[in-house]
Amino acid sequence: MLAPGDTLGGIVVLSQMRSGPLLTELLSAVGSAASLLALALYFRPAKTAASPWEVVGWVSAVVLLGLFVFIRIRDYLRSTPRAYRSPEKIRGFMKNWINRGGRVAIFSRDMSWVDEDEIHDLLRTKARRHDLILCLPREIALSTELRGLGAEVHLYPELDFTPSSRFTMINIGRQDSEVAIGRSINGVHTIQQARLGHDPLYAVTADLIAVVTRLERCRNASATNQTS
Repeated sequence: MLAPGDTLGGIVVLSQMRSGPLLTELLSAVGSAASLLALALYFRPAKTAASPWEVVGWVSAVVLLGLFVFIRIRDYLRSTPRAYRSPEKIRGFMKNWINRGGRVAIFSRDMSWVDEDEIHDLLRTKARRHDLILCLPREIALSTELRGLGAEVHLYPELDFTPSSRFTMINIGRQDSEVAIGRSINGVHTIQQARLGHDPLYAVTADLIAVVTRLERCRNASATNQTS
């Protein structure tokens, strides 16, 4: 994502969620539940004790409402950019992020953030398991090493382009796949997470990986045709 000289995975353009729509949704849900409860109380006989089924129904409604509120707030917090004010904290996040399992794709400029043995060893392990994808503008010593260990490396030197978009995707090919995206806001490094099927930012980053992958395949196919 974001780190001195490079970001520890990240993309420059982030869409920041606002609390307004979430608050409106939560108030609407609570209001609807309160209206249904009031309607049920209005039609039930006065001065009679609640039956066991009524108690079960009211408790279930409260539990379901609380669960809905919890899930929506959790999803909101996950997708809200968080500030990381030191390189150590950023690298700590990156190490934990990559170590969560599954295939990992890193879209970066030169991976200069890999300056610790622990992160380097983690990438080597991923490469040996064929669980590492690198997308870089040009070959570097680290990508050459990791390619030799089994990493999938995709380059685009012919574009003569240094990307400002950088991110790290984990658990590729699984339903719980996520991407960590970051940028500097007012001099503070921020990281935002997006999940498959929950945020359009995930689809954008997945498309970038697909474009770079197909670009190299087209280049290789063209080279094969020229030599045949």
